[in-house]
Amino acid sequence: MEYSLQDIQKTVIDYTKIISNVLSVDVEVMDDKYRRIAGTGIFEASVNQDMSNENYVYRYVMRTGVRKIILDPGKDPLCSRCPECNHCKESIEISTPVKVGDRVIGVIGLIGSDERQKNILLSNLQGYLDFLDQISEFISIKAFEQMEAIKRNTMLATLD
Repeated sequence: MEYSLQDIQKTVIDYTKIISNVLSVDVEVMDDKYRRIAGTGIFEASVNQDMSNENYVYRYVMRTGVRKIILDPGKDPLCSRCPECNHCKESIEISTPVKVGDRVIGVIGLIGSDERQKNILLSNLQGYLDFLDQISEFISIKAFEQMEAIKRNTMLATLD
């Protein structure tokens, strides 16, 4: 059995909306199967979309388990294979892993689409990163609890 953001999608969507409302930027969450689990703003209409042919930055975060901040999207080396390279509509991207233990089960992305949003994030970057880490931890705990409930129910069913 594995941890799944899909199993807690409603909770992830709720957290995504909170982040977006607090920070005034668009937010998306991708799971470890490269599916968009939640999104606000420009990403909201494409929830449940397969993202496996895009999001090179999220792939990096999934592989390394390390947050990535891109201050100039489209010009970062991770963006070089993207079809929008050098023409990116984003002004800033902050990608944070969602982990259960050492296993990365998803990525939260904060995306600024203009200089105003970029300046909002940069104005209190460390505070916003701490906030994002806390939300990531909340999502991880929920995924862990969901998996434990599934295991418990499976075990109880075998005893019947």
